[in-house]
Amino acid sequence: MEAHQDVFAKCRKDLVKEGVIKSAIWGLVVGSAVCFIIALATWFTDFNGLWLSIGALIVLSIAMTPVFYFTLYRPNNKRVAERLDRLGFDERIITMNELKDDDSFIARLQRQDAVNTVVEANKRAGGKLLTVKVAIAAIVAVSVIGAFGVGMTAVTGLAAYGVIPNGADLWHKTFSSDDNVVYTVKYNADNGGKIQGNVVQSVQSGKSTLAVVATADDGFMFVKWIDSDGNEYTESPSRYEDKVYKNMVFTAYFEEVDDVEDDPLEGNEPPDDSNQNPSDDFAPGDPNNSDQQGPSDPGDPGDGNGGGGTNQNDWIIDGNTPYEEKFDYYYQMAMDKLANNEEIPPELREIIEGYFGILLPNN
Repeated sequence: MEAHQDVFAKCRKDLVKEGVIKSAIWGLVVGSAVCFIIALATWFTDFNGLWLSIGALIVLSIAMTPVFYFTLYRPNNKRVAERLDRLGFDERIITMNELKDDDSFIARLQRQDAVNTVVEANKRAGGKLLTVKVAIAAIVAVSVIGAFGVGMTAVTGLAAYGVIPNGADLWHKTFSSDDNVVYTVKYNADNGGKIQGNVVQSVQSGKSTLAVVATADDGFMFVKWIDSDGNEYTESPSRYEDKVYKNMVFTAYFEEVDDVEDDPLEGNEPPDDSNQNPSDDFAPGDPNNSDQQGPSDPGDPGDGNGGGGTNQNDWIIDGNTPYEEKFDYYYQMAMDKLANNEEIPPELREIIEGYFGILLPNN
């Protein structure tokens, strides 16, 4: 009987291993299915469901494994007997298990016959009477559903980070035929700046907005845009929306700065003429000669009492150079950059040119 007990213990251990593997497979099937459902649902919304779907895959796969094991695959004496009889023992093992408490002569003979049959079969199998078996259906299910779950999670992640469109946008682009739907896009400015351009735009479904620019007030600098969904954009103070399929609100935020330490166009400045002899630029008696003595005319730029007088707020870079002395150079340079950059939208180009036109000195 000791050999019989060893064989039964070995068979039970093999069935425990098989049960754990089957339970893990079906647990992974459940986790992958829920992962797919969450990823698909969040793909059609503005919610980033990447980590939620990954978490569902991991947590449910681990949690459902013991559930399947203890409810379906945990081996007991009856299951071990049924599995052994499938090897061709003609229900000897099941009968032995049913008569285990019967002490009659016939019952003892039957149990002994079953034990001898199992021991001989185990010897012929080299001690590996049972092998781990997993149904093909389980393998197919975990492969297909797992691929769908992981694939949909990857799609959700790419959409969340702007690499591909989300499900709602793709649906509208593919199936929406109602071109009469109009959405509203608003551009707001927080303290420290303003919006140049059309701040409230009504846009037909699938169309694009006109470009706007967030311009900082004196002492402030542009920091970022934040849309109504909480997404942040720090690339540029200018923006426009391509293919609008919902109402949107964008707010520009600015940050106060203490001082401007560097020239933003450093390295592109015109030649410094500060050391040039004034006589080379101005002839004696020239009214523009700052060394010329005599009263200045009313409104003369050098007269602090005139209407066109220059004050410190009109100086740039070193606190002594008026805008007009270098503006033409910077204006021309900006226009050259606009002319060579074909990616700038026409609406944005018009705003920039108009902005420089406002600053252009009156000569």
